[in-house]
Amino acid sequence: MSFKIAIIGAGSVGFTKKLFTDILCVPEFRDIEFALTDLSEHNLGMIKAILDKVVEANGLPTRVTATTDRRKALDGARYIISCVRVGGLEAYADDIRIPLKYGIDQCVGDTICAGGILYGQRNIPVILDFCKDIREVAATGAKFLNYANPMAMNTWAAIAYGKVDTVGLCHGVQHGAEQIAEVLGAKSRHELDYVCSGINHQTWFIDLRLNGRKIGKDELVAAFEAHPVYSQQEKLRIDVLKRFGVYSTESNGHLSEYLPWYRKRPDEITRWIDSHFNVRNNGVITNLPQDAIIESPGFVDRFGINMAAGITLPEACAATCMSSINVQRMSVHAAVSGDIDLLKLAVLHDPLVGAVSTPEEVWQMVDEMVVAQAQWLPQYAHAVPAAKERLSKSAVKTREWAGAARRNVRSIEELRAEKAALKQAG
Repeated sequence: MSFKIAIIGAGSVGFTKKLFTDILCVPEFRDIEFALTDLSEHNLGMIKAILDKVVEANGLPTRVTATTDRRKALDGARYIISCVRVGGLEAYADDIRIPLKYGIDQCVGDTICAGGILYGQRNIPVILDFCKDIREVAATGAKFLNYANPMAMNTWAAIAYGKVDTVGLCHGVQHGAEQIAEVLGAKSRHELDYVCSGINHQTWFIDLRLNGRKIGKDELVAAFEAHPVYSQQEKLRIDVLKRFGVYSTESNGHLSEYLPWYRKRPDEITRWIDSHFNVRNNGVITNLPQDAIIESPGFVDRFGINMAAGITLPEACAATCMSSINVQRMSVHAAVSGDIDLLKLAVLHDPLVGAVSTPEEVWQMVDEMVVAQAQWLPQYAHAVPAAKERLSKSAVKTREWAGAARRNVRSIEELRAEKAALKQAG
């Protein structure tokens, strides 16, 4: 079996190395070509040298190529994996910093909320460029695997506007399953069977069985509350479990930005936070819209990816997902059309933004973010002059604030020292 996998954004060295070694764990995939592409020639050189050493040390027939010419990398590829972050850490800093001025304290800001929506505005035009290249030069029937946030928006745009066979991938589900297996006293996570369904970062363990025995809400709550670590680290998830009856896949802090009730006031934040396949729904989940990008169980066989259909989410889970789906839909349409008014409406309807900010604050915040990130938002170039003009006259007050539960910025040297200390202690 010989084919080509192209990785866009391969200059993300650690991520690409892990992806590469995971794929090569499948014996049938070893006699293939990995075509790496990135804007950074320096990072490409680093990752190619690392992967070449892996190939050499293991005596593999795998071939690794690297080029800054994206179309050359995609030429003839059967699978294309995207792990890009448009704007990098510079734009990401604005995703967090600017909303803080308006009282919006995000945990990560990469999926929805103000930061995630602007992240999508930067990514989607580039995703559509990738899709154009895939249609024109990749292998017939090539599959696009999106491994970058905002997952649902990127995947939605690639399917609806890019017209490419696309699947979104996320590794969040496994970690939640490992937690559940641990608190229930399983000797191995393989003793736990589960069905997980919902949307990206709002997926729910709707059926749990330990060695064939069904696990109910009360038993799971008691197990988490008795755990010496998770009882403190996952307080918000446990509270949601008590109220919704199901456990969320998403980490404590990340989950809190999708639910407006836990981050609307600084005192609430400190109370709760300590210092599979993503495809178009098409009837898989019965109580979510057909066009939504859902995350749900699927099976891969010689016929491709087949989704388990007929899943119905608990009503509270479906309602929570719907709030994000509506924001995602508007955000995708705004990113494609360059409609700044629709973008503002999308941000306004975000659950956390709506819980914290007034419409006037949202309108000014979006203007400020679009102006700050204009270099990565070509579809809004026509709207930037008017946004600047509005900002010069605005009377909406803001504040400089680091957030209620923010870690201090650390240098690379400090991070290395912290990692060395943890390694020594462990």
